Amino acid sequence: MEKVLILGFSVTAETPGFVEQAGKLIGDGAAMTLRKVGLGGLQPYHMRHLLSEILDDVNPDTIIAEFATPGFRKFGRHPADHQNTLATLINACADRGIALALLDLPRTDVDAQTDWLFAMHKEFCATNGLPYLCIPDGDGLLRDVVHPNSEGVAVYARALADFLEHPRVTPGPDRKRPVALFSAIHVSEHVPGRGDRLSTFSRSGYSVEMTPISVGETISLTIPAGMDLCGFTYLMGPRSGIVQYTDGHEDRRLRCYDQFCYYERLGAQIIDPVSWDTISMTQLPDLPDTPLLKGEADTSDRIGQLGHLLTTGNTPSFD
Repeated sequence: MEKVLILGFSVTAETPGFVEQAGKLIGDGAAMTLRKVGLGGLQPYHMRHLLSEILDDVNPDTIIAEFATPGFRKFGRHPADHQNTLATLINACADRGIALALLDLPRTDVDAQTDWLFAMHKEFCATNGLPYLCIPDGDGLLRDVVHPNSEGVAVYARALADFLEHPRVTPGPDRKRPVALFSAIHVSEHVPGRGDRLSTFSRSGYSVEMTPISVGETISLTIPAGMDLCGFTYLMGPRSGIVQYTDGHEDRRLRCYDQFCYYERLGAQIIDPVSWDTISMTQLPDLPDTPLLKGEADTSDRIGQLGHLLTTGNTPSFD
C-alpha cells in the first residue's frame, strides 16, 4: 500500500484537520494511506535540517509538501534561501525514490497573484515536471490569517483527495541540485548517562527526544568535522528560559521563552554559522520577563529541554 506523507506546518498540524478529512474521503478501500508531519511553530528553513530524520521515520512513497502557510515571508530572509529548501527536498526524493508534489494553501496577508513564494513553487514544479496544487483564495475559508474554518477544512480535504488521484512523479538523479548540506545532531545521542531523564515531545506526526538541563547544569558536545553550527531545536513552555552556550571563547544566549509559553511546543532558532569544534550549554536561573498572552507565569526553577544542534556543511557537486 502506498504511504503518502503530507509534510507541512501549523495548518497541516491541526488535528483533526484537512488531512484526516481527506483520508475519510479517500476511504478505507483506497490503495494508499495518509500520514502527516505538521511542524507547528517552525519554518521551512528549520524543516530542511530535520528532513532526513522525518523520512527515516515515515519512509513514505510520496510526499505532498505544504510550505506556503508559515509566516517566514515576513522574517527578512532573502527569497533565494527558499531555493535551498526546495533543493534539499527534491534531492532527498531523488536519492530515496520518493514521488513529490507541492500543495500551496492561502493566507489572508498574501496575494497569490503577486506572491514570490507561490510563483517560485509553481515554477519549481513546472521545471521539474512535478504535480502542483494551489488554492490561492482563502475568502470565507479561514478563521484567522492562515488556519481554515470548518468550510476551509472541507475544501482543502476535497482538493487533496482529488489531487491524490493524479499520477505520481518521482524526481530522477538529473533533477538534483547543488546545495549545502543541512543536518541535525540529536543532543540525546551525544550526552551519556541521561537515559532515565530523557523525555519525548510528540505532536502531529513528529517526535523528538529531549535532553533536560537543570539550572546550573552544563552539557558538552563535539561538532562533527566539516560541519558548522547554525541553530538549535528545543522545548518551549512554562518552565523554559535562557540557555547559555559557548565554545570556550565566546558566550551566547539561546532564548527559549516567549509570550506563547503557557503551553509546550517545539521551538527552533537559526544562527549565523560558526565553525566551532565543541559546544557547552548551561541552563541559566533567570526567570523570563516576557508576559504571557494568557495564564499565570510559572516561577519555579527553569528546566532546559534540548532537541538538536542544527548544522550545515559544504556544497556537493553533481556531474
